[in-house]
This record gives sequence, structure tokens and C-alpha cells, in this order.
Amino acid sequence: MGRFFMPARLPRRRRNATIRAFIHPTENRPMLEDIREKKTNRVTYLLVVIAGIGMLFIGVPFFNHSGEINVATVNGQDIPQRLYSDTYRDLQQQQPNLSESELSQRAVRTLIERSLLEQHALDSRYRLPDSALYRIIKQQFGDNEKYSQFLKNHGISATSYQESMRRSESVGAYYRALFVGDGSGPLQQHYLQSQAQERGYTLYTIPRAPIAAAVSVDDSVLEKHYQAHGERFSTPESVNIDYTIYDIADLPVSDEQIAKARAASERRSGRYLIIDDAKAATDAAAAIKDGSKTFADYWQAVKDKTLAGETGELALAAKGKGVSPELDEALFALADKGDVSPLIHSEYGNILVELGDIESSKRSDDELRRLAASDNEAAYIERANQAFDAAQSGSGLAAITGITGGKTESLANITASSDNAPWLHNAKVQAQLFGEKALADNKVGEPVEIAPQRTLFFTVTQREKPQPRPFADVRAQVEADYRNEQANTTLRERGEALKTALAEGKAEALITEYQVQSETVAPTNRFAAKNPLVFDLFNRSERLTILDAPDGNLLVARLDSVAEGDPAKLPEAQRSALSQQWQLENFGATYNGIGSWLYGQAKIKINEEALQR
Repeated sequence: MGRFFMPARLPRRRRNATIRAFIHPTENRPMLEDIREKKTNRVTYLLVVIAGIGMLFIGVPFFNHSGEINVATVNGQDIPQRLYSDTYRDLQQQQPNLSESELSQRAVRTLIERSLLEQHALDSRYRLPDSALYRIIKQQFGDNEKYSQFLKNHGISATSYQESMRRSESVGAYYRALFVGDGSGPLQQHYLQSQAQERGYTLYTIPRAPIAAAVSVDDSVLEKHYQAHGERFSTPESVNIDYTIYDIADLPVSDEQIAKARAASERRSGRYLIIDDAKAATDAAAAIKDGSKTFADYWQAVKDKTLAGETGELALAAKGKGVSPELDEALFALADKGDVSPLIHSEYGNILVELGDIESSKRSDDELRRLAASDNEAAYIERANQAFDAAQSGSGLAAITGITGGKTESLANITASSDNAPWLHNAKVQAQLFGEKALADNKVGEPVEIAPQRTLFFTVTQREKPQPRPFADVRAQVEADYRNEQANTTLRERGEALKTALAEGKAEALITEYQVQSETVAPTNRFAAKNPLVFDLFNRSERLTILDAPDGNLLVARLDSVAEGDPAKLPEAQRSALSQQWQLENFGATYNGIGSWLYGQAKIKINEEALQR
């Protein structure tokens, strides 16, 4: 097994960068945080980034370097190992429960299909015009100097980069045209109408309480139920554990580091002023400096259009989170509210910045120590890897705490539902404590990163399997369980009987017998429905539907009326969301079909040896 902070199978030369990405995923791949909150399957991953669909299919504009190892060849097009490593790492972060082999298979499949979809789009013969390509590159870099520096840093020619961008944008244009409509098509309009459909219902509620109260019980019946379902009344499995938490905040930090962290947590606001004429801007900076004029004077002049330029507000933000690096640096270089920066000459013009409000850090001392300790990342990583190696070699917690400098703590009688510590509910911790492959006693488990730069090492010192409890001790629980089970059966039977009677128009007698309460729901669309159960009914086509109510009762819903919906009656935000949803659903279905078909037709050669590196 590889080290804890190293994704499996990545080249050793990339170890440090990989470690940093693992500990600070948001710093390296901010988009992934949004994606993780959604489904992580292939289709949904594509849907959430449809706006950048061209870049998606290629991954990034990439360049093959001479001598580079390829993991696969798809219809003659090579897929370099570095793209495989990046994709593997991304999938590992999104789906940490997958095995190494599953991650490898998915990474290869993703890259192959990405390549195939690119090839398919380019076969359409669509080619981005030179004028459009120029505009895109100009928007990317702003000026030729930055463009030239980018090419130099990456060791590529302008021709190579332009061709890569042309391919990327051509692919994007193809798929956007294929999948994203303007909302006027008949299929999309039909979808919107169906979503805006108005329905009226009558809800019939069959109460549970009278049924449960009427269930006949005695000890013989309850003892039979107890014997048949003994596992329901046993003690839960429990464990005693020893653990240590290795936290970067526990590393020593200096007062200077804490002061730096406090400053980094400060937020500032301000204003900026762009003066078009270079001489006028220089004169303004000098006048503000010597006090003959104020920033507000020039601000108003630009507002009054007596001076050509532009004004703007800088919202309250932490250092490094502002609208641009130049303005951010200038704002945080100022000392007091109302101070004005020296003149900034940038690609955006001649700029002056005025400091507004300063919001001091609201972080606790512990939070500041953690932030300050981030400077000790290298030391943290080194110790973490040493501790991981010790755990994998069979060393106990004492050896691990000797490496991390921490201390061992204990928890007793921990069950799957215990709340003694928040990390007990971590899926990886739960799997090792109570899963099918639970941790053996006195063996240090797989380390778990329970928070960024906060790692848990633990061992099970004692395990108690579930034990039957005497009938006398759990009689009340057995009775409640039996009554509930019998009530469920009777409730379902009454629901079916009432449903049949309503279909035949002969429900009056049962409504009285079952003590049914009825409620009429006036015609409404699904989004205006106040009852969540009614919202759910819009996904059902049956005239009569049986539903479990949240309070334990049973509902029989009768559809009374259906009216064609008018999308214009929906809020604009709702219409827009529905249009996007329709586009994504259709894109996903079509993508699956195209991807699978192309895969079956392609000439694919996989370099298994390269996958093992």
C-alpha cells in the first residue's frame, strides 16, 4: 500500500504536489467542491460544467511532450500518463470508497470516452474562425506580454497553443449546438407545460392509532414475537477504542506566525478610481498625496463626467479574495481608512485605490493557531507519512504518538449511533469499527483524515458482540414492536380496501368504519403545493395512490382534476431552472448513447504497464 498522503499509482516525482492537493483540495481544484455535492457519476460531472463543455471533453488544452509515456491509444490518438494521473486523483477525491482497480478502470474509461467525443466532434468538420480564436485568446491573457510569458513558461509555441485552443473551442461549439437549445423547441415546450400542469386531489387519511390500540396482546404472543425477532431486542455491538489525532494545529507556532494569520483573516473594503488620461492620473495622484485635492474630488469628477474614467466599489473581502491581485495588494498595503494608494499602472488603466472599512478577524485563538500552523505543512506531511508507515508495519499507537508528538485517548462502549465525538460518524471510521470487514482487536486501523490537516489513528481494544436481552427486560419494547407490525399490516389492508371502494364509488361505509378524515386540495401546480406529499403525487400517473404519511398514518390520494399547465404562470427563476433541467437531462441521455456507441466502434489499445507506474 502507498503512503497515506499519496494517491495510489502516481509517479513518485509528483508526490509533494499530490500531497498538497490532498490536504488542500479547495486550493488546487475549487470546482471539485461543487461537484462533490452532486452525483459523481460520469454524466452528472459533465452536466454541471456544460458551460465549458469544450474544455471538458479535452480536459485542458494539452500538449504531448517527446518521450512521454501513454496509458492508452484511441483511434491513433495517445493519452499521456500525466492526464491519467490527474483524472485518477480527481476520481479518488470524489469517490474515496472505490478500490484502486475501480478507480483505475474509471479513469481510463473517462479519458477514452473524452477522447472519442472530441474526435467525433472534430469529424463534423467545424473549425473555429481565426477571428473568434483571436478574441478568445485576447480575453484569456489581456495583452501579448502575458501571452508570450505563458507560452515560454510551458515551453510551447504559439502555433501549438492556438491549434489546441481551436480544437477545444470547436468541440465546445459542436456539443453546445447539439445539446443546448434556445427553449423554443416543441419538445422543451411540452416538458415545461407538463411541469406546470395543475391537479386537484382529495386526500383520505386512515389513522394508525385506533388500529394499534385495538391489537390484542398477551405474554404468549409477545414471547413468540420475541423469539422470532430476537435481533431487534439485543444489545448493540460495542467497542472500546484508543485513538490519537494528529493535527497540524498541534505543531508549535511563533507569535509572528499567529500575527500573520490574524492579518490574513482581516477583511477590507474600498473604492477604486480609473483615470483614462495618463497625465491626468499622474497629476491626480500627486494632488492627493500633497493634500491639495482628495480622492473624493476626483471620484465625483468622474461621476460627473468632467474627467474621463471609471469608478467602482471594492466589497469587503480577505486578502487574496479581491477582484484583482493589483487592487488587492494596494488595498492591504494601506494603513488607515481613507488612505489612498500610489498610482497603479495596469492593463486595465491608471488606478487609484482608497481604503474603506477594516473588519478585524473574528477567528478564535484555536482557528488562528491552525491557520498559522499551515506554514508548517512540510513538517506535518513528513510526520504524517512516517506515522502511516508505522501503522502499516504493525506498530501500535504508542509508536505513532511518538512520531506525531500527540497523546493517546480512549472511548468505551461505543456503538454505531454513539455521539461521543463527531468523527465517529465518519463513513471510513464506521466501516472499520462496525462494517463487514471490521478492524481486528489491537490492530491500528487505516488512518482517516477527519478534516483538512487533521488525521485520526485508532485501534479497537475490546469488542462486544450483540447479546440477547431477557424478555422481561424488553417486554415493553417487544409489545410496541408487535403492535406496530400488526398495525402496519392492518393499515395496508384498509388502504387497499378503501382504494378499491373509491374506484367503485362505494367508499362511504369504509370512510365511517375506518374513521377516515378527508381533505380537498384545490387545483394547483407542483411548485405551489404546500403539502410535500402533493408535490410527490405529481410524479405519479395513477388516479388512486396509497402513500405513507410522515406521522405514521396512511393516505389514499384521489386525482380529481388535471389541467394543462401554462409555463408563463411559473416564476421566472423556476422556468429558467426547468429549461436547464430539460437540457441537462437530454444531454445526459444523448451523451450516454454517443459515448457507448463510440466506445464499441473504436480501436483502443491500453498500456497496462503504464497504469502500474
